[in-house]
Amino acid sequence: MRVGKRLEKILSLLDKKVNVVADIGTDHGILVYRILKEEKAERVIATDISAPSLNKATELKKQFNLGDEFVCIFGDGLKPLNRENHIDIVVVAGMGGNETIKILNEKPENLVVDCYIFQPMQDAEILREYLLCSGYDILVDETVKDRDKFYSTIKCVRTETKKQPNIEDIVFGRTDRENFGADFREWLNLEIEKQLS
Repeated sequence: MRVGKRLEKILSLLDKKVNVVADIGTDHGILVYRILKEEKAERVIATDISAPSLNKATELKKQFNLGDEFVCIFGDGLKPLNRENHIDIVVVAGMGGNETIKILNEKPENLVVDCYIFQPMQDAEILREYLLCSGYDILVDETVKDRDKFYSTIKCVRTETKKQPNIEDIVFGRTDRENFGADFREWLNLEIEKQLS
C-alpha cells in the first residue's frame, strides 16, 4: 500500500524494530498497516477521537486479516493509553502544533514513552519552542515536501534538561540546517520570497 512522502518520512525514522508504537489520530490506519508490514513493531495501537476515522482503521485491519498486533482504541490523544505502562514510540501526525502540545500535556501519569515522532500540519515553530523549553531533546527535525505542501518531521526524546532555544532553533529544524536538503531549500526560498514580496 502506497503512502505519500510525508508518511514515508515517518516510517524512515522508525529505524529499528520495537515492541509497541502508538499512532495518535490514526485516521485511516495506513501508517499502522505499513509499520506492521515492514516489521517495525510487534504491536501498534491506533487511537482516534473520531469514530468514523477509527472505523476506517478497523476496516483496514479486517481487510488485511490483522489480529492483536493492530489495536484500535477510540479516544482523545494519549488518554486512551492509560492502561499501558510503556510505549516505545508515539507518533502524532496530521495535527497542529498547539494540538500536539495539548496531547503531551494530557499524557497519563503512569505512561512512559521512550521516543516521539511529530509531524505538525502547522505551527511547527510553536511546537519546537515548547519541546526545547520543556525538556525534550530533538534528534531529527527535517522538512519533507508532499503534494506541494511542506511538513516538519520531528523525532525527539524526553530529557530532564530544559533549554533556552535561540530563534534559529525555533524557526528551523536543527538537522535541516545541518543537512540543507532539497525540500528544506525549496521551503526556505519560498519563505524568503514571501518576506520580500
